[in-house]
Amino acid sequence: MMNPQAPLPSAAAPVPDRTAGLPELIAAIVPSLAAAVTVSAALWLSAAAIVSLLATALVAALVADRIPPAVGSLAVLLAGAVLACGADLAALTWLPSVSADLGIYLPLTVVVMSGPVAAAVLTDAQPKDRTRRAAARAMVAGLAFLGGAGLTALVREALGAGTFTLPGVAVGWVFRLPGLSNAPARSLLSPFAGLIAAGYLAGLVSFVARRGARRTTPGDAG
Repeated sequence: MMNPQAPLPSAAAPVPDRTAGLPELIAAIVPSLAAAVTVSAALWLSAAAIVSLLATALVAALVADRIPPAVGSLAVLLAGAVLACGADLAALTWLPSVSADLGIYLPLTVVVMSGPVAAAVLTDAQPKDRTRRAAARAMVAGLAFLGGAGLTALVREALGAGTFTLPGVAVGWVFRLPGLSNAPARSLLSPFAGLIAAGYLAGLVSFVARRGARRTTPGDAG
């Protein structure tokens, strides 16, 4: 009697690539690290990113089955541009301090973050569930951006300024950290220091993950 074997994936039903768009999302986070100097700035950037991701993903889900792909890409691009202009004008009008801190990085984050997720929604292989999957994809990307930019900003602000800033309507609430505020590493506040902080954080996460994998791996039998 032959042993049953798991069926191999056929060419007609390709395995979905769950990492599609990941390099583009990482590339979108990189320029925003220059503006993520304080926790407040990172939270404002993340809020704008989440709103733009949801809006453009839903636009992509609505137009995907109604118009050709090339026209759909143009519609998503226009939606992203409108959101970028709206976010920039809203910050300039009602949150001038935030607009001054973030500058060009606010509309840049809105536009660049929206592209990879909207493109993945337009090419989704499951049109029946496209809207729900688009919203879930946008939220996952937005939360990933919040985690990456927020953690990087926390490290940079704590070590570079010795403070912890929360967003406010007019100005943020600044809390001084005892010990760190006496001798801060000011170099961490420079624009290129965001990449350095993110690199060290990525290395720390990789180190912790490897240590955890070694502890959970059973030892070889003697």
